Amino acid sequence: SSQLGLLLSVTQFMAFFQLVSIFIYASLRRRKPFVIWGHIVQRLYAFALAGVSLWAASGAGGRKPSEAFPFLFAFMTLAWVSWNACSSGWWSWVADIFPDTIRGSFFGRRSAIINAVNIIWFFLITLSLDWIPADKTFLAYAAVFCLAGIAGVGDMVLHVFIPEPEREG
Repeated sequence: SSQLGLLLSVTQFMAFFQLVSIFIYASLRRRKPFVIWGHIVQRLYAFALAGVSLWAASGAGGRKPSEAFPFLFAFMTLAWVSWNACSSGWWSWVADIFPDTIRGSFFGRRSAIINAVNIIWFFLITLSLDWIPADKTFLAYAAVFCLAGIAGVGDMVLHVFIPEPEREG
C-alpha cells in the first residue's frame, strides 16, 4: 500500500512543474512545438511502463515483480514532470483558437466526452484484467500501456495539424 501511495502522490508533487512552465512559456516565441514534443515524450513513457511490465512478467534473472517498482516510479515521475511542464501551454494554445463566445461550451463538451471515454476505458480494462489468468496479468498491463502509448502519440501527431494563433503582446 505504501507503493501505491507513492505512485498516487507523484502526480500531485509533480504539479510543481506547472509553475516552472510559466517561465518556460514566457521565454518561448511559440507554444506549439514545446507542447507537442513535451507531450510526445510524456506519452512515450507508456512504452517504458510496458517494458517494465514485460520485465516483471518474465521474472528475468530470478527477480520478483515487486523489484520493478523503482523503474515504475521513475518512469511515472518523468512522465508527470513532462506532462505538467507542457499542459499549461496546451490550454493556452487551444484556448486562443476558440472565441470567447464558444470557449466555455467547447471545453465543457470536451471534458464531458473525455470523462465518459475514461469511465468506459477504465471499466473495460478493469473487467478485462479480472478475466485474464493471474500469470498473464503483467502481459495485459504491457498491452494496455502499449495501446495507451500508441493512442497518446497519435493524438499528438494530430495536434501538428491544429493551427497556432499569433500570441498577443
